[in-house]
Amino acid sequence: MGARRDKLVLGSPGQVAALGSPVRFRIVDILSLQGAASAREIAGRAGRSVTSIYYHLRILRKVGIIEEGETRGAGRRAEKVYRLRAERLVIDPKRRSADYRKALADNCAALLRRAGRDYRIAAESPEIRLDGEERDLMIRRLVLRPGRQGLARLNRLLDRISALADRSGGEEEPFALTIVMSRLPESDR
Repeated sequence: MGARRDKLVLGSPGQVAALGSPVRFRIVDILSLQGAASAREIAGRAGRSVTSIYYHLRILRKVGIIEEGETRGAGRRAEKVYRLRAERLVIDPKRRSADYRKALADNCAALLRRAGRDYRIAAESPEIRLDGEERDLMIRRLVLRPGRQGLARLNRLLDRISALADRSGGEEEPFALTIVMSRLPESDR
């Protein structure tokens, strides 16, 4: 098992495509929050069968997103523990191939499906707060024309949000914040 890095740059279309499944996003979320977990623990948290989780773990391991850690006892049998190879997974902004861009678009679709599921489950909770400084559920689509300077400022703010997420942790309640920014197609302008 190698030393865990701060970030893993997803440099190949295969790595990005491996995340094109809401189940694999869920596995990454679980490992991100727990640090390490067995297939059985992941299956329990994800509400999936262990067999299904092993399938997805193999894919994530094959492309180098996760790694096997130590083996620990679990009843009569030992089980492997899995962890992310890095605290953050980031795309490679230098990759421009059609395969890489397609994998990113597929990844975005899977991420939005996962966000939709998370939102739907949270919206059913009677304790949600929809307004004020402590609101914990929001959905918003903004369409804007920021100009070059405004776009630069927007990106700096998004980078600050990412940095805040990188520094969060501990025992606080976890939140998901899904951000997608794209130019609108000509037909929508």
